[in-house]
Amino acid sequence: MSDQKLETATMKLAVEDAAQNAPARRILIVDDNPAIHEDIKKILRPRGSGPLGALEADLFGAEPTPTVAEPMLGFELQSAFQGQQAVALVEHAVAAGTPFGVAFVDMRMPPGWDGIETIQRIRQVDPNIQIVICSAHSDYSWGAIYERLKPTDWLLILRKPFERIEVQQLASTLTEKRILAARAAVNIEALEDLVQRHARTLQDVNAELARRNAELSQVNERLSSEIAARQLADERIRHIAFHDALTDLPNRAFLMERLQECIDRSKRHSEYRFAVLFMDVDNFKYVNDTLGHRAGDHFLSQLAATMTSVMRTMQPAIRPSYDTVARLGGDEFVILLDDVGKEENALLVAQRIQQAASAPITVGHRQLTASVSIGAALSQNNYDDPADVMRDADTALYNAKAEGKGRISLFDQAMRARMLQRADVESDLRLAIARREFVIYYQPIVSLVTGRICCLEALVRWQHPRRGLLPPDAFLPVAEQTGLMEAIGEQVFEEVASQLAAWRASSTEAAHVSVSVNLSAAQLVSERLLEQVDRCIDWHGLDPDALKIELTETTAMHNVEQSRRVIGELLARGVEVYLDDFGTGYSSLSTLHSLPFAAIKLDKSFMANITTDAESETTLRAIMMIADNRNMRLIVEGI
Repeated sequence: MSDQKLETATMKLAVEDAAQNAPARRILIVDDNPAIHEDIKKILRPRGSGPLGALEADLFGAEPTPTVAEPMLGFELQSAFQGQQAVALVEHAVAAGTPFGVAFVDMRMPPGWDGIETIQRIRQVDPNIQIVICSAHSDYSWGAIYERLKPTDWLLILRKPFERIEVQQLASTLTEKRILAARAAVNIEALEDLVQRHARTLQDVNAELARRNAELSQVNERLSSEIAARQLADERIRHIAFHDALTDLPNRAFLMERLQECIDRSKRHSEYRFAVLFMDVDNFKYVNDTLGHRAGDHFLSQLAATMTSVMRTMQPAIRPSYDTVARLGGDEFVILLDDVGKEENALLVAQRIQQAASAPITVGHRQLTASVSIGAALSQNNYDDPADVMRDADTALYNAKAEGKGRISLFDQAMRARMLQRADVESDLRLAIARREFVIYYQPIVSLVTGRICCLEALVRWQHPRRGLLPPDAFLPVAEQTGLMEAIGEQVFEEVASQLAAWRASSTEAAHVSVSVNLSAAQLVSERLLEQVDRCIDWHGLDPDALKIELTETTAMHNVEQSRRVIGELLARGVEVYLDDFGTGYSSLSTLHSLPFAAIKLDKSFMANITTDAESETTLRAIMMIADNRNMRLIVEGI
């Protein structure tokens, strides 16, 4: 048999021997009242046991038999009616090797010792005995008991009159504690022997462990290095998750967390104020379109650095205590002003940002100047959701750009009302497209040579189901901004082509009449434009010259290269393009040389002072000369 198996067997024998020699569940009752002795004995002995059990039940009445049998542990009970008698019994039990597990001790036992002195003397004889003080409410106070006996784990209190279950639980638990303590003592002795044997083995093991520890130290060093690298990687991942890749500014996720913190703080402190400045770069698309996206990215990075520098150098009186400059994407930036105080401070910060942004920024070999529009929202509007703050700041930004760009606009409730109205228009527009609620009116263009109608201009109107007939200004700007212009333009093309084909089929006089259709900026850049024109001409069997396209000067010059390409494609199909509303927008004669227009339409405002203003007359003659030299027709509105 191996040493390990021998040790296990020895330990098992020691435990079994301890179990066989464990003390009985012996209980000592110390009370000067015999009735108490009888009560406890009745509780701790099986009901109805002994020769007088049946007689007792008949004479005094037995309690109902429980449905579940009470556990009977076989208690040995002895009685003492004075403290001196109890000490003698404990001395005898210890000497005989059959000590008591627990003693139930009364507090008052005249004329001899009281309960506390009895307990002290019993514990001197048997330090392992458990004590239950049986005390009435009028007996010693808790303070007096603990002052003399001190708090300990061998002392419990049982108030008189006591409950049956309390006595049973205390007797069972405390005698079991004594039994387990006896067994534990035997086991400890066996364990101490086992420990001594193992100690010698451990000396050899320790030497091996020392060698392995040295190896583990080297492994730990490598692990520490790997953990540090992982922590750096985790920090980097978190930084990437909450920062913009281009500018390294906080991103939307970071901003929304900070904004929620500010909202929560404003709920706790009524005097606290924060503000959000929502800004974007006016005409930034021009930078990307002309210089490329790489140049645009460099421009935005420089602008971000400028804004960050401004926020760091603001005067302490107006600088936010914990400001955040964030980039949402594209050319959109947000500045969160924490603890901004007065409304004027937020506007002053916005002005400083505008001034700094207007400084030239070097991109490649070019000097670019930024114009930024800013919308501001203040926390005095009692926000609960960061998204609501961003919505209102965005609304204010929209208002600033509508006022002419390069402006600062402070949000108010009237702006929200206008935005809601705009949202209603957008919603209604989408329904109008599905229901085909747009109607076309035709404005004749008369030849001054023949006096006959030579062309018609198609003018779109919206037959709104509730608001009646709406002019273009009431819905086309919203259509442009929401990307619905292309769908509306497609319906206009189809309606005009269908009507033109019907006129030509019904009258030979209409064979020479053509119709011009206005083209929006959104349609000009649409990849489907040429496909729509081809479909309308082919489907309705029209000659290409029956359809004319009108571009405003502003639309045509917004992207000259795109305009030149589209006009070239239309001319190749036989569709002429007119320059509409000349005299508004850029109003540059160079426009007439830049693109191959078939006709020029002068805005009526251009003609208003032609008879009284010599300069206007001179300009008109120049336009007429250019049109004649380039074989362009001239169409004048308002005469």
